[in-house]
Amino acid sequence: MSCREAFARIVSAFIAASTLGCTAVPKPTSPYILSDTEITTVQRGLFSALPDLDSPNFRSFKAARTPNGDIVVCGWMSSKNSKGYPSPEGAFIGSLSAGKFVSERVGKDPYSTAEIVDKCHDRGMSI
Repeated sequence: MSCREAFARIVSAFIAASTLGCTAVPKPTSPYILSDTEITTVQRGLFSALPDLDSPNFRSFKAARTPNGDIVVCGWMSSKNSKGYPSPEGAFIGSLSAGKFVSERVGKDPYSTAEIVDKCHDRGMSI
């Protein structure tokens, strides 16, 4: 094996190894303003995903449209626990498509909420 071939193999191995930890880049989005009906759909979708919600409060709905037409929605919510005490506020993210909202994730603690806030930011929404 020549030096040139050995060098090419080393470079190829380095490139392959350096891409193993990469994550997918979110698709570009454009800002989107939710209608009152769409906000109600998002709230109902969260009720379905989290049936133990008691008196939830929602705020700061932000949305963006993806190139395939889906709408990514982020926001904040809080509710009461089973003893009636307020739960900490957490961020949520999900997608709205064909008149249905599917919750992707709801923050339950500071760590998961921070991850959701970052994910929303990556999609062009500051919540």
